[in-house]
Amino acid sequence: PKVPDFMLNWIPEWYLNLMYRCWSDDPSERPIAVELVDLFCEVSEKLGYNIVDDNAMRQLKIADENQKNTSKSQKQELFELFSHSNKLHPQSCYISRYIHTLHGLHNLLEEIKIGKSAANESNESTSVNTHNMGEETEIQSKKKNVIKPWIGL
Repeated sequence: PKVPDFMLNWIPEWYLNLMYRCWSDDPSERPIAVELVDLFCEVSEKLGYNIVDDNAMRQLKIADENQKNTSKSQKQELFELFSHSNKLHPQSCYISRYIHTLHGLHNLLEEIKIGKSAANESNESTSVNTHNMGEETEIQSKKKNVIKPWIGL
């Protein structure tokens, strides 16, 4: 992949370098998940504590200013680029497919929220049907173990 030349000034240098590493043809040059988690946690932590990295802030300010100064022809080029982005890459071997949602799960979650499920016996099992690529699978779980809350970031 290639970022259009006029967009290079829109992206902070540290992020552009990371992006190119992610796109590398050589898998050994790509960052591993732990590295990405560490990087984004560090950025998030700095933002949370209002710690300012002068170099990163300078890059962000320059990128913001460059975006504001984009010409109409560059905006048109960007529009055309993204309107044709649904074409397959010549080396692509994967095609996205529709992922079927868990049928009935939404209703079950709503019942749990309003307390209807608490009226049933706690050891009674619940079935939720799902359709995945034409096959039907049944998920069995005890109601007391159906939902474990996740705390947002």
